[in-house]
Amino acid sequence: MVPISPVEARLLLDIVDGLPEMERSTIKERFKAAIERMEEAGLMSQLRQQIKPVGPEYKELGLRYFEQEVPCPFLENESCSIHPQRPLVCREYLVVSDPENCKRKNGKPIEAIKMPSEASKALTSIDGPTEFTNWVPLILALEWAEQNPETETPRPGTDIAARFFETLTAR
Repeated sequence: MVPISPVEARLLLDIVDGLPEMERSTIKERFKAAIERMEEAGLMSQLRQQIKPVGPEYKELGLRYFEQEVPCPFLENESCSIHPQRPLVCREYLVVSDPENCKRKNGKPIEAIKMPSEASKALTSIDGPTEFTNWVPLILALEWAEQNPETETPRPGTDIAARFFETLTAR
């Protein structure tokens, strides 16, 4: 499901809006197709929840999402088209197994390197609770960002960085 932070959703909208028209249209169509697929599967009400599901509910939602075989809207020729600007959660998912395992059709597990801490969770909670509750599923990033423009006065970067590292280190 690729849960991203609200700030990352806004950044992705800026990235897409800055693309040449043809590329922008293609990516927006991919987002639209992903949303339509999730609507057909009956998953959109859960994906649109402001508070991220937890425990078994989150695991079940993730499995049902994965079963839809919807690729990331930024995936082009098996590569991330926004790799230098990709969300933190994408940077943390370090898969080392054969790409065929990701299709889950060969029965082999996906092997990943576990990160000692998850910066994506800290980023998501900069403006909220210290738990990973504020989320935006990647396929809803553009829609969410259009509906939730930044309205707060920007804070100094040092304040944001301090909150990020406090949350990351649980202090």
